[in-house]
Amino acid sequence: RTPPILTALKPARGGEGGGAMLDMLPGMGLPDRQLFPGHKGTIRCVAFSPDGRMAATASGDHTSMVWDLQTGKLAAMLGSQPSNLTGGGAGKGHLHIVSGVCFSPDGKYVCTTSNDKSLRLWRASNGEPLAILQGHMQFVNCCKWAPNGSAVLTGSSDKTVRAWRLLRDGNPDMSQFSWGNGTVLEFAFAHCNASMQDDHQDSEEYRRMTAKHRTHLPEMKCVLTTLVGHEGGVTAVDVSPCCGFVLSVSSDKTARLWDFDKALDQKLLSSEAPGGGSRALIRTLRGHQRAVISCCFSPDSRHCATGSQDFTVRVYDVHTGGLVRDILAGECYCTGVAFSGAASDLLLVSTGGKKVRVFSVLDASVSASLPSAGRSVSSIAVLCHARGQSLCIAGGDHVMCYVPDVLSLAEKAAAAKSSFSLKRSWSAKSPNGYVTLGTPASPQPHPSKAVSS
Repeated sequence: RTPPILTALKPARGGEGGGAMLDMLPGMGLPDRQLFPGHKGTIRCVAFSPDGRMAATASGDHTSMVWDLQTGKLAAMLGSQPSNLTGGGAGKGHLHIVSGVCFSPDGKYVCTTSNDKSLRLWRASNGEPLAILQGHMQFVNCCKWAPNGSAVLTGSSDKTVRAWRLLRDGNPDMSQFSWGNGTVLEFAFAHCNASMQDDHQDSEEYRRMTAKHRTHLPEMKCVLTTLVGHEGGVTAVDVSPCCGFVLSVSSDKTARLWDFDKALDQKLLSSEAPGGGSRALIRTLRGHQRAVISCCFSPDSRHCATGSQDFTVRVYDVHTGGLVRDILAGECYCTGVAFSGAASDLLLVSTGGKKVRVFSVLDASVSASLPSAGRSVSSIAVLCHARGQSLCIAGGDHVMCYVPDVLSLAEKAAAAKSSFSLKRSWSAKSPNGYVTLGTPASPQPHPSKAVSS
């Protein structure tokens, strides 16, 4: 049965061109897929809500959209599409390309980032605008809400990673905030550390932003900290599931691993570490030959993966910084990377081409592709749940593709390349770091953060 969202895309009776057009949409080779059209620009980023019931997309049409995956309908549009995208027309919301999107851990809120140098917070259920946060000096390329809800991390073309924390009288409980019902909070460089003020006080951009800072709600506070060290724009950022680490990647060809708690400590970051650099930096991960544009942590926070414009994905041990795998993903940029979850050692990689590739962290002979992903794939998201794992694919055709059960597809594609047992779970019980699926694994402590670079 054709999902409701596809009704407008079905060719008319007797029509020939419509069928060919439908076949070109992303994921049309994948079984049980659903398509979500609606954007008028390339989808730059896609994210699941924590409960898997919704997904959000960020697009070049200046909007983000929240989709109900169960009904196949649009739940909320965040912002509005300008009437003239190429002529600089302004919609309601972000004033430029929306580059990143993520949900809060409770699924009630959505954060978006944009080339208009701001990030915005919205109510997920109805798209109500809640807050505008400014502090980056260039395009804001990505965002990630910490799993414990304590902060939103963003990366920007101004070469920094910034952590944002909203508080009401010191309380981070967002349900108690003075916002909504027509009140949109706006903060610009609010409550940042003194070194940031010194760095930017002579900037016209800084003066313009701080002049807009609204102080009519004195009980509300936005605490802003900054991680410096990258020599190029920050293209992607992730926070480990254990909330111990922050991973950022950059056009400077490196990835950097930061201590999460130290990244939020204004007092600590007010001075440089001995020898220079940020006191929150654990280590710099090198090896890519071109800009690094995607990254993610494994579900147990023990490994991280980075994707680059050099066509490779590198998997590192978070604890030691050692290289676990160096994977040649194809002949296109690695625009997205995602571990397939706790029940498998598989890694999914989206490329600037038309494929979602499947690799094994353990078995170098596994190099497969999911059935046709259609047109250019710019972003992927994977969510683990009790029934398996779901996948969202986004790309240059303005359409999101949702695949309810991707793990079985990935394992089938991988098994066709290797007889190696792929069903494994992340654990430290065996020398190679894995045990057979179904073997009880004793609880493992989080990796130590006390290892210096």
